[in-house]
Amino acid sequence: MLRVHLTAEDLGRIRFAGAPAPILEAALMLFELRNRPRSPRGAPDWRGTVRSAFPSNARPLLHLAPCRDRVLFLDVLTPDPEEAFHVVRNSTESVHAANLEIISRMSSHVPPWLMRYVEGDVKVLEAFDKALRSFHAACLAPHWSGVNARFHHDVTQRMATLGHYGVVEMLSTLSPDVYLNGMTIESPYPRDREIYPGGKGLVLIPSAFWTGYPLCTWNPQDPSQYVFIYPARTGRERPVAEPDRDSLAALLGPTRAAVLRALRGQPITTSGIARQVGISLPSASEHAATLRDAGLITSRRHGQAVRHDLTHLGRALLH
Repeated sequence: MLRVHLTAEDLGRIRFAGAPAPILEAALMLFELRNRPRSPRGAPDWRGTVRSAFPSNARPLLHLAPCRDRVLFLDVLTPDPEEAFHVVRNSTESVHAANLEIISRMSSHVPPWLMRYVEGDVKVLEAFDKALRSFHAACLAPHWSGVNARFHHDVTQRMATLGHYGVVEMLSTLSPDVYLNGMTIESPYPRDREIYPGGKGLVLIPSAFWTGYPLCTWNPQDPSQYVFIYPARTGRERPVAEPDRDSLAALLGPTRAAVLRALRGQPITTSGIARQVGISLPSASEHAATLRDAGLITSRRHGQAVRHDLTHLGRALLH
């Protein structure tokens, strides 16, 4: 389980990256190929094209994904390819040493070229730089317009959620795997990992290629800054309330599902539920009572009105 423990200061400093990053997407493309040889349902089918175009001199890059549950991020935020190549080429020895330690733990065999890479061998550094450039030109650049489109589509949608419903709702809907437990972001992970951003917030970045659970890493150029990576929306997601395939309505019934969705943004009164859902006041009260008994909402009296709000369980079910 991944747990990112946020403070109030962290919440105020959460931001989106300004653009997709080529080295990050290269690493995630390799990681995705290792984890999912075939495209998941609904994901863009790019794998066959990349395999056929994979340059032979780029094979050392496969060590960026040393095992099925680990990927190395040499750079995560630099959007310009030339600048990104320069950042990787001139990474500090501490970054190289940390990556070597990770690979040593994950793999029984550390390739000799990687040892020389960490030691700053000029020939190896040049070969790795050429490998990155070849992979970018052959496998990543042809897809880059789509990467840009998905990135900006995703961020636009997230910002709309932030504007309408607030930061909690925006964070809770980054991925079906994400669950906000108080001030802690929780998500499935191959091992237990606790992260404390320490008041510096998070940089959120959607990936066009990654389709798995969210990933959290640090920025190699600023190890105190954490980066939260999640799968970008494809642009083909069905509306939440599409009636012919509404699994929430199938579970709760269409009216109770509508009541639960009415509470998505903020607590509302029983009469507010009745207006939004288009039902009578007694019916709204009855459905609220049923959802409350199931532990999906809470109800508190404010003067003469009763205000209803989602519980953690209700919000998780809604997502």
